[in-house]
Amino acid sequence: MAGIFKVGDRVYLRKPLSNNAVGHGTVVSVLPTFRVHTVLLGNDNIAVRIDHVDDFLHPLPLPSMDATQLGEIELGMNVRWPTDLLRQFSLAEYPVQDDALRDDARVQCSQSPFLTPTPQIDYTNRQNWYLLEHEVQDDQESEVPLSSGDDDDDEEFIGETPPPPESRESQPEFEPAKKKRHYNSSVRNPPDPFRRTRSNAKKKAQEETTEEKIRGIQRTTCCGDLCCRKVSYEVIRQCRLEYFGLPHDDKEEYIHTRLHMRHQSAIDEGKHIIDQKLICKRGFWTIYGFSKTKYYKMIAQSLHGIVRGYHGNKGMLKPRATTSEAHALLKQLLQQLAEPMPHMQCTFADGSTGVVQMIPSCYTRKSIMRELNAKIASIGGSGVSKSLFYTTWASPTRTTSFINKGPSRNAIPVLS
Repeated sequence: MAGIFKVGDRVYLRKPLSNNAVGHGTVVSVLPTFRVHTVLLGNDNIAVRIDHVDDFLHPLPLPSMDATQLGEIELGMNVRWPTDLLRQFSLAEYPVQDDALRDDARVQCSQSPFLTPTPQIDYTNRQNWYLLEHEVQDDQESEVPLSSGDDDDDEEFIGETPPPPESRESQPEFEPAKKKRHYNSSVRNPPDPFRRTRSNAKKKAQEETTEEKIRGIQRTTCCGDLCCRKVSYEVIRQCRLEYFGLPHDDKEEYIHTRLHMRHQSAIDEGKHIIDQKLICKRGFWTIYGFSKTKYYKMIAQSLHGIVRGYHGNKGMLKPRATTSEAHALLKQLLQQLAEPMPHMQCTFADGSTGVVQMIPSCYTRKSIMRELNAKIASIGGSGVSKSLFYTTWASPTRTTSFINKGPSRNAIPVLS
């Protein structure tokens, strides 16, 4: 099998295009494919690297080099030699015409340290051996041997499986490098569901404030009073710019603010105030540009409270202790002043019916406010202001509801 050897085998290098030998030596390193990698020639440890190619162009640094000139090469110098010119050493087949060279080969073969029971390697040139070992490792990773072109030798190599060399067992097995995990921004920073809505806010505001749409609102017949025709062009445009220019989360809060910023008389009549003018319900949602369903949804939220579905303090009312006391004391005071009306029944939100309790018409809101402040002062409080009282009166808690109907404006019924 040409080119397949083990560490310690004696080989000789044949001259190209002839049967004459250039030199003989010992195999010191073998590739994982059992091809010879390096041969040391003679007693001077001249390292010859075996190239696994089939060309014979300039196999040595000096093309005319023969066996007598090998000693002139510098100690440890690396020269290249094609693998097809490497043969197993045998004294009977050693192709040398000179008897002196044959005797020299016989002596070197008998004195070879690789053929003794206890092998001892000559480490005269330790630096070259160290460089040679590292060069062997690099070539084992980079070089891929090519076929020698001999069909018979290839078939014989496929049929046999030579034992692995000892040098391969001693090499450590390196684990492949782990694949680096790339940073995924969508996992740590989830996308904002309202990002597209916020980006289109300005575009939506421009589309809803065109002259054609505003003129159409002014021509709308919302009620018998023609509320929309009373509002000027600039006021309608400003209202729409304020509403559609807000993000999605702030639009409902803006409408709730407009619902609470009105007098009790306007609340009783079901009117809204825009530019100091009373506007009907239909005119209100038409001017601001939202649907009728959304309007009644926000009216119910303003009466019964709002439950927020997101985390945080934005949009949530956090009344102070004075406001909470005013709500509780006002509820208690109204229940004391109210009188039952057996002939009036009311159906509550949960479907149950009950008797309506009415406040007598002799009580005005000013008198109730004076009694409320007197009750708060009796427990050590500082009383409530006029604005806080009317805010508490207009926006009751969930446990107490007001019906803006009655025999007179001062008779506000309280649901029991």
